[in-house]
Amino acid sequence: MWVMSATISLVEAADPQGLTAAAAQLQTKITHLDTIITAERSALAALAGGWEGTAADAALARGEQHLAQQEQLRTRLTSLQATLADAGANLSALRTRILDVAAQARSLGGLVRDDGTVIALTSGGLMTPDVAAAYTTTLKTLLQTFDRVDQQSSQSVIQALGDGADTGAEAPPEPDIDDLKPPEGATDTEVNQWWDGLSEEDRQRLIHERPEWIGNLDGVPASARDQANRNRLEGLRDDPGLTVEERDTIAAIDDALEGEERQLLVLDFDGEHPKVAVALGDVETADHVSVYVPGTGSVTYDKPDAGNDLPTYVEQSGWLKAETERVLEQAGRSDETVATVAWLGYEPPANVAQAGSPHYADDNAPKLASFINGLNSSRDTDPNLTVLGHSYGSLVASEALQRGTAADNVVFMGSPGLETNVWEWHKNVTPEKLHLSEGHVFVQHADNDIVANLGRYGAVIPSELPGFIDLSTNAESTPLGPRDASSGHSEYSFINKTALYNQAVVVAGLGQDDRFIRVED
Repeated sequence: MWVMSATISLVEAADPQGLTAAAAQLQTKITHLDTIITAERSALAALAGGWEGTAADAALARGEQHLAQQEQLRTRLTSLQATLADAGANLSALRTRILDVAAQARSLGGLVRDDGTVIALTSGGLMTPDVAAAYTTTLKTLLQTFDRVDQQSSQSVIQALGDGADTGAEAPPEPDIDDLKPPEGATDTEVNQWWDGLSEEDRQRLIHERPEWIGNLDGVPASARDQANRNRLEGLRDDPGLTVEERDTIAAIDDALEGEERQLLVLDFDGEHPKVAVALGDVETADHVSVYVPGTGSVTYDKPDAGNDLPTYVEQSGWLKAETERVLEQAGRSDETVATVAWLGYEPPANVAQAGSPHYADDNAPKLASFINGLNSSRDTDPNLTVLGHSYGSLVASEALQRGTAADNVVFMGSPGLETNVWEWHKNVTPEKLHLSEGHVFVQHADNDIVANLGRYGAVIPSELPGFIDLSTNAESTPLGPRDASSGHSEYSFINKTALYNQAVVVAGLGQDDRFIRVED
């Protein structure tokens, strides 16, 4: 905008088209804001219909206040956009006219000064003193008009922006943090509705001021859970009351989060032992997501050479992610993304004796089901979601899926049984009971796996159940090249194994393309 009277040189240097372009960009932002306002109002309506109480009233009031602010912003932006568009069009037309008239005066032999004065340089030419005077009048009038339109546009922009003046709406007071508390006992879907109803400012307050409310809350997006849990992790480091196991767990988590694109989805130090879940990749956006559930004796700290600790499971999740990406690339689908989760979000039995008790599965299956469903409900799109249960983790996975989850596939590895009633292990489990379609339930049983062999006594082994696909763990030639056999109870997730290749095919959503390798009849 001009701060002095318009001159020929200033008009020539002006770029009114920039105002037109800014108006177009602003219109795009207004359209996006319209979408946000519509989505927030829909989320508030859903929240109002599924949540009651004092906390609900406070959250809804805060949401309405935030929407009012958004709508005020939209009104001001709309006014600004119209001002910029009009100014761009009017000034552009005036600029063209001024420069054309000046060019005509020069072509007739006139000298055009910067203030619009035209002088006849020679006598007897086309540019006579009278013609020069006429051009001078025209140019000065056009310059004055340009200056007036520019000044009016400047004032209109200031008015549209508010110039710091009162907008007519009082800014809502910052709510007490306790008024933002998540609804107790809510399902993952209800939690997600509550989260969607919060302003971004309130979400950030919760993440930073009450991370313990958010980090383990199923239905909250993974990025927010990760941020909250990392904040909480920092706060725990100097806690003098931490146990040795908890301190060792923090050290293991630090190591696990050092890799590229890691998410800390569970950080729970309540109970007898810590609970942790780490994702490799972005579970909020990935096309294919897997959740690995380990079994008996699993711990959240580094247990060298044991093969059943958090560092091992994170490393194996990385192998699965990489193998799945290779499978997708080989299938011509390299643009699809993968995220793998190592879920130690429960306290598994510490030994084989404890594994005989059903309560570890009965108590923890709801946690796994909620976690799986929360991954799905907190996303904008529905991923291909695979659950992989190993050893006792297969029992927990089975019980979780029987409750109904968002899972699309399951792989049971080295499973001793799929029912908490030892006398009913395997007998009644079907794809339908797992809420899955046939062709989406897979089992793996390695040679010399004494744990999986437990299922052979007094019950039916999973591979013999109708609708269960028995995937090879033997040395095989795969589309990705040769892969080695797995032996015993702990090699299902090892790198360069046929077992891992087959898991990757399922995670990639290619299980129905016969890319996996079955056990030969």
